[in-house]
Amino acid sequence: MKRNHSYEINHLNNTVTITRTFLEKASQISSEEFSLYRRFQEMGFAICLQTRRTRKKDENLLRSLQSCEEKTPLIPFAKMATYISLLDDAETMMDEFDAIRKCAKSQKSPRKYVNEWFRKTFPRYEDVPELDEENRIIHNPNVA
Repeated sequence: MKRNHSYEINHLNNTVTITRTFLEKASQISSEEFSLYRRFQEMGFAICLQTRRTRKKDENLLRSLQSCEEKTPLIPFAKMATYISLLDDAETMMDEFDAIRKCAKSQKSPRKYVNEWFRKTFPRYEDVPELDEENRIIHNPNVA
């Protein structure tokens, strides 16, 4: 069994295991890896991609997947401002929005702080809006 840092030849199984780095370099036609890759194919080797992962990465991946389930996506400030400008009480809500944004600058995570305020203030943001006679979104803060 011949080993290199980027590939490993197993003559018993007639396979070559390559790393992702080797595969990326082999995609460039003028590279040495490209010519090696072609020779492996011509010799009839089955080419396998190495998928080694450390235990720590798997644990971190599991933690990140669990935390992703709990996270709600952050709404960009521009979308918030556009939504607020379409409300029937846009002037007062825009003033409140600006005040919250200024206040958020002192927080650890300003975007998250403003997003939490926005989602509490406009719980029906993602629903189909109710419109008044002037085609402005009716803002009823008491409806959840």
